[in-house]
Amino acid sequence: MIGNPPYNTNQLNENDNNKNRPYPAIDKRIKQTYIKASAAHKTKLYDMYTRFFRWASDRLEHDGIVAFITNRSFIETRTYDGFRKVVAQEFADIYVVDLGGDVRANTQLSGTTHNVFGIQTGVAISFLVKKKTREGCRIWYHRRPEFERAKDKLAFLENTRLTDVEFEHVVPDARSNWVDVEETGYSNLLPLVLPKLSGRKHSTDVHALFTTFSQGPVSNRDDWVFAWDKALLTQKVKAYIDLFNEKESSLERPLSKDWQKQLGNAIKWTQDARAYIKRGERLSFDKTAIVETLYRPYVKKFYYYSKWLNWSLYRFPQMFAVTKRAGMTRNRVMAFSGPASNKPFQTLASDTVAGLHLLENTVYVSEFTYVGDKRLDNITDWGLAQFKAQYPKQQNEISKTSIFYYVYAVFHDPGFREDFKIDLRRELPRIPFKKDFVRWARAGEKLMSLHIGFEGSERCPLTRTDTNPRQVKPILKAVPGTGSIKVDSATTLSGIPMVAWNYKLGNRSAIEWVLNQYQYKAPRDPAVAKLFKRATFALQKENVIELLEKVCTVSVKTQEILASLSDQ
Repeated sequence: MIGNPPYNTNQLNENDNNKNRPYPAIDKRIKQTYIKASAAHKTKLYDMYTRFFRWASDRLEHDGIVAFITNRSFIETRTYDGFRKVVAQEFADIYVVDLGGDVRANTQLSGTTHNVFGIQTGVAISFLVKKKTREGCRIWYHRRPEFERAKDKLAFLENTRLTDVEFEHVVPDARSNWVDVEETGYSNLLPLVLPKLSGRKHSTDVHALFTTFSQGPVSNRDDWVFAWDKALLTQKVKAYIDLFNEKESSLERPLSKDWQKQLGNAIKWTQDARAYIKRGERLSFDKTAIVETLYRPYVKKFYYYSKWLNWSLYRFPQMFAVTKRAGMTRNRVMAFSGPASNKPFQTLASDTVAGLHLLENTVYVSEFTYVGDKRLDNITDWGLAQFKAQYPKQQNEISKTSIFYYVYAVFHDPGFREDFKIDLRRELPRIPFKKDFVRWARAGEKLMSLHIGFEGSERCPLTRTDTNPRQVKPILKAVPGTGSIKVDSATTLSGIPMVAWNYKLGNRSAIEWVLNQYQYKAPRDPAVAKLFKRATFALQKENVIELLEKVCTVSVKTQEILASLSDQ
């Protein structure tokens, strides 16, 4: 069976009820095989490529070949560990020609230059051979050079026989990894958290350092529930609630079969909003739900933190609960990039609610959790005992708070990120024991205080140059080579220390994150764009300059702290 299976994405927006076409028989087989064998927490293993692999595999009897051109994600992502395990059980020989070209995993690549289809997603060609007389499975892997150009890859495919390809014989490890097989000892490190329930039957971990972890809140309507200005956010939320309640009142009860078609598109009818309509719920405005949030690195916005206007808050209410009497509970969280991230591992701390997309595939662990008015330590007694046993001479310096700081420092360690870069893309972090606990804990405390308190940092003494153009246009562009920032057509900041650019979260420096977020982006929701005028950059300019100067200071001091740990 030979083919380039079709690919279709999810619906364009929540008002479009055209979900992916269901394939119940194939999806059942995927669940019975690939998903059942997986140790990962799965949400989307039903793409068309996976379906065609399953469909074709089931239609071969004792002998046959499946030859498909697909994306390359099945080769190394943790989501496909069950897929790799099952195909190795079902086939006698597997040949994979990995053409690379994954622009999301390597931003130095260009889709038009390095990808055979000119797309962002990497491409692979697979030959799965089934034999009646199979004795185990042999896996053969060939990877084209990372920076090979598309035209050269195509020339290789056109002029090379399969028998002439220099394949590497791959022996999977215990976790069904085919490439970058673990040799780091990562699995012996201290587990940060236990996997989600769906993955625990595949895990040997019984205890972990933290009890609770969470994704960030998911609104599915960011244009409505986030704003730079508190007054504007109040207006937007009240408008959303009025439009919702108006539609809820206008529908006849009992609801007709086509009631969803009557909703229109005045607001975004997300899954949760449709569920409220179905139950006859009405919304009301709660001013205590408006909180300050860390929306992106070093950029804060106001956010309507309420279950009624968010698809899911996940476990954040256990970390940050809001009560009318006491306001938001006190806490600190560590954000870090989760499994399947394409960008380098990154981390950032916050003492307020933080966004789903603060980092890539963001995961959070908190210092405390709350059950009602009761505050609980999120670091386990078991975790505390592990550290005390590891550092008997420093036991008096070890507490759950100091462990929290220690982990934050380790997350920033360039050595940790480099040594375990493959592992950190596959699974949640595990924690090594450094030589000197106290030194790392104190560094983590300094880093956390610096990052959480960035708005109170000193302003880096940059040189400001102003001109008087006829028309001022925002630019917000960094020029690291010259140590400068073009704020707009009238103002340039210069004298930025070169070391400041080295403090990065993912592929961007902290300074560039600020510039990126203050660039104008039109609302994706047409109703928001129609109903609310955008604020001009001129009104924000001086605040942005002040923030850039403070983040410059934070960047320099972060690098100084990390440099002090370089010999540890």
